[in-house]
Amino acid sequence: MFQSTLEITCAVLAPLSVVGSGLLMWTYFKIKKLREHPGSLVFMQCLTQCVLDLHWPLSIQTINKSINGIPCILLGASSCYFYFVTWNYTLGLSLEILLTIRNPFRAKSKLRNALYHSLCIGIPIPVLIVLLVDPRSDFNHDYYRHRDCYLDVSYDLAVGIWSLIAVHIPISLGMIVYSACKVWKGSASRPVIYHSLVVVAFMISWTPISIVEGVVYFRTAELPNWLFYIVRIIAFSSGFNTFCARLIEPSMRRQLLKSICICKKRRANLITTQGSFGDLSVFENLLETNFYSNFFEKLASNNIFNILYALTHLYRNKKPQADCVATSKDFTLWKFELFVEKKLQFRVKEYHACTFEKLRKIHKISNEDLINSLKLEENIKGLDERSKNPGGRGESFFYFTADRKCILKTLTFEEMELLKWMLPVYLNRLCTRNSFLAKILALYSIRINSGSSFYVMLMENILNESEDPLVFDLKGSSVDRQVTGECFGTQEEMPRGVVYKDTDFKNNVGTLKISKKEAEEIFKVVTEDTLMLQNFGIMDYSLLIGIDFEDTPFSTKSTIYYIGIIDYLQKYNSSKKLETTLKKFKGPGVSSVPPIPYRERFLKLVKDIFNIETKLHLSIS
Repeated sequence: MFQSTLEITCAVLAPLSVVGSGLLMWTYFKIKKLREHPGSLVFMQCLTQCVLDLHWPLSIQTINKSINGIPCILLGASSCYFYFVTWNYTLGLSLEILLTIRNPFRAKSKLRNALYHSLCIGIPIPVLIVLLVDPRSDFNHDYYRHRDCYLDVSYDLAVGIWSLIAVHIPISLGMIVYSACKVWKGSASRPVIYHSLVVVAFMISWTPISIVEGVVYFRTAELPNWLFYIVRIIAFSSGFNTFCARLIEPSMRRQLLKSICICKKRRANLITTQGSFGDLSVFENLLETNFYSNFFEKLASNNIFNILYALTHLYRNKKPQADCVATSKDFTLWKFELFVEKKLQFRVKEYHACTFEKLRKIHKISNEDLINSLKLEENIKGLDERSKNPGGRGESFFYFTADRKCILKTLTFEEMELLKWMLPVYLNRLCTRNSFLAKILALYSIRINSGSSFYVMLMENILNESEDPLVFDLKGSSVDRQVTGECFGTQEEMPRGVVYKDTDFKNNVGTLKISKKEAEEIFKVVTEDTLMLQNFGIMDYSLLIGIDFEDTPFSTKSTIYYIGIIDYLQKYNSSKKLETTLKKFKGPGVSSVPPIPYRERFLKLVKDIFNIETKLHLSIS
């Protein structure tokens, strides 16, 4: 009776699990935006769950008896492998959520995404290999009376496998509980709850069978037959349970329905327009982006709001140095509480406050100007649109203030340490000499409640006086330094809203037309700026050029140039040395080179841009 009930239940629930996982996988496959990190982790979790659910028909006695020998070994080993891969992806997504809650300004990194996939797929490979070579010496023992290919392994190996399962379960549970506690009662709590439901659904499906099998393998108790059947019936529905848990999240339901609509629209277009899909891209653009990406962006936006609130409060209510919590020659520490949805405790460490204030006064920037730039009433409008998380090789997060005068930029720990080391020389240069280095107006370490510290600098926006400039980020290299292969008739025809690179500049601009005297003065200042950077072992900085066109009373257009050196906090460290070595195999023109040759190449770029004919005389201190 139990066996027949088990087989009927398997025949119903196992296909439902496969279909549920398949529908989610199909949705992510059809809608490209859903596969943006970390959506690719969800896609792979659905894929491996689907493969895992295909194993359950082996619980039907007729099928089970017909498979033995090598096919049984292969099926059992692969099923166990995909079980662990599925758990790993669930665990990996939980880890990504936890890390993002702790540091919401981490850029989307292709390297980090590749690392997740490599670890999730690679870590269980030893288990797969051991299962394939396992002699199954205890196959005939009485406690294997309920086994199929998935579970027919020797005692020692079984103990090892279920021990790993016992580790996965508390780690996953601990992560989601910790994440939920971190965002409790905040606007980000609901997405964490939705993800927690997915993890719980997976755990509910697999924890009972893991416990029962563990008891059997350790031979601590004799269990009744009906208990084996119940835990298997629960496991049959693992894919379906996960599918239902994902559909509790409203945007996932809408995306599933819209992906079906895309399929219908495609078929309609095939009939009516013979393969013309003109409106399809517009239709797809109306879809919501990846739920997890939205969650991460919301976390970043909330923290940008909190930082703006804290800095505005700090500049409006600055007390004398004697009244702060702590002070030293390098920093001043402030602690205060503000209510933003809930009470938040801020710990703000302001570095070299007096020197930065002196620098701001030299450039006619008052504390009142900073308050106006950081004003919440203005910045809360369109906050998401002014936040930039580019996801390139750097890990920085940018926020442009509403008046476009300032940029809030996050720093990594390494960048922060480098900047603190070079600050005295940097501040002395910008306070006493002309410089094209983008001005840092203030430097902070900010911690909210018990979270991690954010390293943030407030910078000038070099392009703040231009409404809609052509923007170029130039390094003097031709390797991967092209945005478009198109050559435009005039510079005014080039699309705005794009940051062009070296090859684009060469093809469409070539040189900037200014007087010889101005060009030589620019070159002299850039030479001194880059010497300072070289002395600190810095490379990979860029020349930012903005080109704007203004109407004149004579029906002609005048050209205005904006110039500055940006991204100058990359030290030539071990990762850059490795990048240099690897890219040498691609041929000449390597973009990542040591500080001295990088400076030489950069200055040659400046000479070419301004058509300067003097020879390079580089001093090294």
